[in-house]
Amino acid sequence: QARVYFEAGISLLHANPWDKQYSLCLELYEMAVVVSFMDGKVETVSSRLDVILSNAKSFDDTLNARTLRAKLLASQSQIAEAVNGVLAILSNLGEEFPQDACLEHVTSTVKETEVLLKDITKETIRSLPTMTDNTKLNAMKFMDLLITLSFY
Repeated sequence: QARVYFEAGISLLHANPWDKQYSLCLELYEMAVVVSFMDGKVETVSSRLDVILSNAKSFDDTLNARTLRAKLLASQSQIAEAVNGVLAILSNLGEEFPQDACLEHVTSTVKETEVLLKDITKETIRSLPTMTDNTKLNAMKFMDLLITLSFY
């Protein structure tokens, strides 16, 4: 039912809505994607995502759509494409990952991290200020998505 309301909202937008009602368009299209995804309307999800990605004014404005696209790809068993998309987003957010990561590299990196954190207590971490850098916060969300995709 919610999808019908979002689609009605989209149909009521003025001519050139992305120029005149940008924030409203972005919200309506994102919500239409979410509810269409939940309803299994893959064609609607894909077409609405394309509209968002082609009309967004900034990379940051595409992040919700890019998250939803990765989830859509994963739901269609296109895991490699979803992972590659997330890695590209992380790269745009300033976080690089090696393309040829092997178990030896991962093990080495984990050991290096353990050495760096050996004297850090949970209390020390809890006392740190809350992260406020939106780029880093967004990167964390996409790293979380990458971890989720790795279980498929």
